[in-house]
Amino acid sequence: MLSMAYTSSRPGALIESGCLWGSNDGLCYKDVVLRVIPNPDQQDRHVLVMEISLLFMKEKRNKSQPTTYIFHERDDNLALCHASHFLALVWAYDAFEARGIKSVEDVLRIRVQAPRNSLHLRWKPHMLNTPIFRRAIHTAEGFGSLRIRPYPMTRSTSTFSVWNVIRALSTS
Repeated sequence: MLSMAYTSSRPGALIESGCLWGSNDGLCYKDVVLRVIPNPDQQDRHVLVMEISLLFMKEKRNKSQPTTYIFHERDDNLALCHASHFLALVWAYDAFEARGIKSVEDVLRIRVQAPRNSLHLRWKPHMLNTPIFRRAIHTAEGFGSLRIRPYPMTRSTSTFSVWNVIRALSTS
């Protein structure tokens, strides 16, 4: 939801479009770059920056350069911090290539050493063409399982997922 709101894009730019069903087109890990950069305001704190390149926007699909959006950490309201939400998703799917990253705190403790301007956090090679928003499967624990099918979420499954979350919250 934050991705659609902050990029003002249609669902088909992030998840598989209904008119191109079976295309496996959606936002993949190869379309997202996660970096740590020095904070110019606080020398002891570095900032997580995320670049999202959307390839499948309406009227631009496969015709032009991707539209890139840049997001950074927000300290004022974590509920609206797109970079933090994405970091949690990446962590849940174990997508980081670096072996030294054992927790989210490890990512937030990374410091960029001079003369570098940033540190690129790389994805595992098998995750590059994996859609970020994927269909969840129903398990004994419910729909919140991290066992995910390897094909992208469609608009109908995203609507179904939102209703399942609402139903689960209203019964608890």
